[in-house]
Amino acid sequence: MFNQLAGINAILYYLNPIFAEAGFNKVSSDLQSVAIGATNLIFTMIAMTLIDKVGRKKLLLIGAVGTATCLAGVAAIFLTHRHNDT
Repeated sequence: MFNQLAGINAILYYLNPIFAEAGFNKVSSDLQSVAIGATNLIFTMIAMTLIDKVGRKKLLLIGAVGTATCLAGVAAIFLTHRHNDT
């Protein structure tokens, strides 16, 4: 539920248009999407190995702070139109 409410799935779904709007060319935006997908996979695997050692609540709180920070950064960039700066 938290994943859906945070809106990260929308960002993952629209990565190519987001990177295109940010000024990346088609090939570069595709590579950025692959890099983000790979990062998502790697950190999911890390979380799966840590979940029983660290605890679900602590991982959820750490992930929530990280997600909120990244989404706030994306929002700030687009709200200030800094993505159009070249």
